[in-house]
Amino acid sequence: MDSSGRPTGSALAQRLCGLPMPLIECNDCTRKVLRLTLSTPKHPGWVFFKCENDGDDGCSFWFWEGQYIDLLIERNLIDVSALLNTIECNDAAACVTRGEATSTSFEPKMKKEECKIKNPQINNECMEKILVQLVGAIMKVGNLLKCILMVLVFFGLAILAKIW
Repeated sequence: MDSSGRPTGSALAQRLCGLPMPLIECNDCTRKVLRLTLSTPKHPGWVFFKCENDGDDGCSFWFWEGQYIDLLIERNLIDVSALLNTIECNDAAACVTRGEATSTSFEPKMKKEECKIKNPQINNECMEKILVQLVGAIMKVGNLLKCILMVLVFFGLAILAKIW
């Protein structure tokens, strides 16, 4: 949770909150992750994901909805552009509905250009998605380099042992 009292997650993840997300397997076991909603007075309606084997001796897989979405993005398990298009279409439909609702009054209908104010924000969020994926790829490359280094060290030690 951040300092403002909202669940954590990137700006992109916060924009995708509320959309249906795939349920993955737990990192520690092979059980499916559960999607649950809090009903506490402090955090009513907050969504989180956890392993069904969660507990003192169980798995540690537990994420707020925004963090879970960031995890799915990092693992390339969701099509972010399709989800953003869905959100944009819903926003455009809401603009059209508001335009039709005001058409009976003296106000003119909203123009189509007025409904697309959020495009620069989507571009920033797309950049954030790309950066999250890039960080994940760099971490994988770093792990591969560590493995290669270990193999070379053991191979070098084997050659030195054979020479002596």
